[in-house]
Amino acid sequence: GGATADVTIENVNISSGGDAIDVGSSSANITLKGKNKLFSESKSALHVSSGDVTIDGGGSLEAEIGGNDNDSAKIGSHENEDMSGSIHITGGATVTAKRDSGYGDGAGIGSGNNGDMSGSITIDGNANVDAIGSYDGAGIGAGDGGKMSGDITIGGNAQVTAASESDGAGIGSGWTGDMSGNITIGDSAQVTAWGDDEGAGIGSGGEGAVSGTITIGGN
Repeated sequence: GGATADVTIENVNISSGGDAIDVGSSSANITLKGKNKLFSESKSALHVSSGDVTIDGGGSLEAEIGGNDNDSAKIGSHENEDMSGSIHITGGATVTAKRDSGYGDGAGIGSGNNGDMSGSITIDGNANVDAIGSYDGAGIGAGDGGKMSGDITIGGNAQVTAASESDGAGIGSGWTGDMSGNITIGDSAQVTAWGDDEGAGIGSGGEGAVSGTITIGGN
C-alpha cells in the first residue's frame, strides 16, 4: 500500500491460478519490451482496484483469463469489486485483453462482474488496444451488472477496438448497468466499438440507461 513500482517486462509469459500481476491499491509503471503474456485461471491477468497503473513502452501485452465462472476483468478489478483507480495505456504499447477459455462476465479493461467502474481509463499516445468483455461485460468499462460512473478517454493517435461478447456495451457499462460517467474520444484516435446483442457500441449495456456524456471530437 502506498508503494509505486517501476517494472519492465520483456518477453515474459506469466501464468497464475490467481492474479498474474497484482497492483491492487498500489501504483505501478509497467514498461513493455518484446512480446509478453499474462494469464490468470481464476482472477485478473493484471489486477487493479483502487490503485493506479500506467502501461508504456514499445512492446506488446496479451492479458488473458480462463477458467469457468471467472468473472474478473482481464485488466482491472475482481468480481464484486469496484475499479476506482486509474488505468493508462500509452506510448507505443500494444495491449490485447480477452478471454482465452471458459465463461465469465467481467470487462476487458475495467471492472469485474457486479463491480462499478468509477475510476479512469485513458488510452493515448500511439497505443493499440483490443479489449473484449466476457459475455455481458463491456469491452472497456464495467462488468455485468456494473455501473460506469467514471471517465474513459481515448486520444492521441491511439487505435482501439472494444466489444462485448453479448449484452454489454463496447465502451461503457455492462448488462443492466447505467452509464453516468464520461466517455471522450478525441485527437486523431481511431475507435471501433460494438455490443454483440443488446448492448450499445458506446453507452450502456442492455437494460441500462445513459445519463452521462459521450463526446466525439478531434479528427
